[in-house]
Amino acid sequence: GIKDDNIYRLAIGSFLQLKDFIQAKKISDDFILHGNLNSDDYTNAGISYSQLEQHDKAMEYYDKSLLLNPNNLYSLNNKGFTLTVLNKFNEAITLLDKAIHIDNSFAYSYNNRGLAKIKIGKREEGLEDIIKSIRLDENNAYAYRNLGIYHLDCNDFSKALDLFKKAKDLDSSTYLIEDL
Repeated sequence: GIKDDNIYRLAIGSFLQLKDFIQAKKISDDFILHGNLNSDDYTNAGISYSQLEQHDKAMEYYDKSLLLNPNNLYSLNNKGFTLTVLNKFNEAITLLDKAIHIDNSFAYSYNNRGLAKIKIGKREEGLEDIIKSIRLDENNAYAYRNLGIYHLDCNDFSKALDLFKKAKDLDSSTYLIEDL
């Protein structure tokens, strides 16, 4: 019952770390009604909605975050990821290029941009981005997921399956990993 912004932030961050996106969303919704949100708060709300496949609402929160801070690395990356999920690959690449310009050591932006490039036919460029992502963070489940999608598109099903399993072992909550 305490309506303190920092308590909301700690609770939301804790549930995001636990991958309990339902609770993170529930607390974010309450925080949006009662709190004084900053750019990062909107990012966290967007992440919860993205993970729950409520992409339109996630996009709304990423946009609010970017209005407050156009250089919010996490909103740029997560909005880019969500645009990729929505098959808006060119829009995703634009945002992910900006995220990489802001921090060229952030592995997730590379693997997300890599997948978007692969999906628009720039397969080798996309593959290079994903490999760079793995070099930056060898425990990045999304990089292995996206590398698996690359191999799936190449009809190398065995390699794709091995990469999907690796992604799942690293993070069982990786987006759509069960379906893949």
